[in-house]
Amino acid sequence: MSVKLSIPGGLRRKALDTYINRREICDYQNKYGSQFVNEEILKTPECAMLLTQLRNMEERIQKNEERFQTFVDSMLDCFAVYSAVRDKSGKITDFLLDYVNDAACHNFKMTREEQIGRSILELRPLYKEAGIFNEFCLVANRGVPLVREKMTYEDPVKKIIYGMYDIRAVKLGDGIAVTWRDITEHKKTEEALRHSEERFYKIFHTSSIIQTLRRLEDFRYIDVNLTFERVLGYSLEESLGRSCMDLNLWPEVEDRQKYIREIKKHGIVRNMEVKLRAKSGEIRIGLLSADVIALGGEQCVLTNSIDITEKKQLEIEMARLERFNLVGEMAAGIAHEIRNPMTAVKGFLQYLSGKKDCVQYKEYYDLMILELDRANAIISEFLSIARSRAVELKHHNLNDIIESLYPLIQADAMVSDKEIKIELGEIINLNLDEKEIRQLILNLFRNGMEAMQPGKHLTIKTCLDNGKVVLSVQDQGTGIDPEVLKKLGTPFFTTKEKGTGLGLAVCYSIAARHNATIKVKTGSEGTTFFVRFAKQ
Repeated sequence: MSVKLSIPGGLRRKALDTYINRREICDYQNKYGSQFVNEEILKTPECAMLLTQLRNMEERIQKNEERFQTFVDSMLDCFAVYSAVRDKSGKITDFLLDYVNDAACHNFKMTREEQIGRSILELRPLYKEAGIFNEFCLVANRGVPLVREKMTYEDPVKKIIYGMYDIRAVKLGDGIAVTWRDITEHKKTEEALRHSEERFYKIFHTSSIIQTLRRLEDFRYIDVNLTFERVLGYSLEESLGRSCMDLNLWPEVEDRQKYIREIKKHGIVRNMEVKLRAKSGEIRIGLLSADVIALGGEQCVLTNSIDITEKKQLEIEMARLERFNLVGEMAAGIAHEIRNPMTAVKGFLQYLSGKKDCVQYKEYYDLMILELDRANAIISEFLSIARSRAVELKHHNLNDIIESLYPLIQADAMVSDKEIKIELGEIINLNLDEKEIRQLILNLFRNGMEAMQPGKHLTIKTCLDNGKVVLSVQDQGTGIDPEVLKKLGTPFFTTKEKGTGLGLAVCYSIAARHNATIKVKTGSEGTTFFVRFAKQ
């Protein structure tokens, strides 16, 4: 069944009557006379021309009908024409379907014959519940076009979506013309994309690794996650629209140049070890990977950087402990063999220094004995590096040990015109070897004192951090050179003229025997050693 635009019956007659009246040919007022005159006029040349024009008009209308029919039936959008059904009061009670195109038939899975002339409430019962019927009534009554997206459901509790439609309706006579497009799949795709974006941003912002989004064109930040803020210290507001150069994140230019070269050439970077400078100035080590992605039609770089600073420090610490173990084992093996002849030499020197005929050499003998004692002390320190050395652990409070040492270190500080500050927090008791912990504190204290100029002060603190006891010794020296920092704690490595290079090595060994770690924070304003004891 098809709908065609047709010329109403009597159109030709009306046109002729209009023509006759315009020419003032018809003077008769009665029906038969007028009919007679009109039939006579049909034979005139003017009427023949008018009839030709009417036939041409009919042909054009027919062609327009066919074009309209072809256009409507080939539309991808659904199209229908409804006429209003009104009660005696003029209220619309229903709509009858006058025309429906192929797309609408396909959408509703019904033929045109199955739909034409039927009630909209019968054909589309969901329209009533979804409110679409009432909106159609407003269009037919008021002539206000409808443009709306509507969702219809299969179930009364509105959990199962039947479809989502983009609906447009306009008044047409005493009815409406409606077009609609089934955008269910489009909306589902949009919804899936939205959920995908939400998942991406949740993963992005809650990830435990550093993640950033930057424009490939100028490498300016579009987004950074919370780990970026936590590790590097720059907030999202501080980072947006700025580049790594603006934030001074690359301490080594070669790393930055290599990264840019690789990402622009290959569009991908994998597991590149780089150094990153935090806002505080601290250097962090990261394992960086990056990919070029399209985001909103723009080429962007998604970077992932795993902070391996602690891992690297742990590797260094393990290598240091291995060296200590090796040195300690060697020390334990040879110390006895060295001390025996030294004891004999010292005994003979003491004997000779007491003889009257050697009195003129007493000064030399005393100097040699002093150096032997110093050598013996070095051997003792050397032995203390051994991790396997036995320790006598007892329940102690670290604050009590520091307070017992305070008079001694205070006296040393006063002699060198320096000041000591003690800040002891509330801490828990630990299993400690008091003698070794005293040596640890004294070694760190003397190290800090030697790094400072007169008038400066050294601070010794204790506190609890996440249930762990932390001892910190902070000086106001000039800081430690990065190259020296790498070798810190290596046995016999020293930058002092009269140093043995065993002081810090002993500290690291004592810390290891107490299941503690030592970390160093250094800068131009001084150095702080943190000794963190494990929970017991």
